[in-house]
Amino acid sequence: MHRIVLVADDPALLHAWRQRLEYERDLTLLAEARSGVDAETVIAVLQPDLLVLGLSPGTAIAALAQLPSWRELAPDLRVLVLAGPGAGAAVSTVLAAGADGYLDADAGSVDLLPSMRAVLAGECVRGAPG
Repeated sequence: MHRIVLVADDPALLHAWRQRLEYERDLTLLAEARSGVDAETVIAVLQPDLLVLGLSPGTAIAALAQLPSWRELAPDLRVLVLAGPGAGAAVSTVLAAGADGYLDADAGSVDLLPSMRAVLAGECVRGAPG
């Protein structure tokens, strides 16, 4: 069973992700956070296997800057970043910051679960898993 934390400043996005995880037997939602600061506390306490991070235009730079500190708190943590247009985060920037995968938020929720499983399996996702 893989333990998941969702981080996004958009409550509708968190709700959509939560619904996608609801019936998955191998993926357990531990917590949701609305900011990087909240995520840090959750990571330190719960030690998740995967953090799914939604980047928005106002949070992209700060959130990516926090990845190294999150890794210090949970060395085995895998990170999947979802970013939409205007987030200002190119795939290369996200991966250079320490993320394990990048999914374009426009790819749709259909790619979310396969991308999560691919990152948990050690694959580097760039777009949708193939």
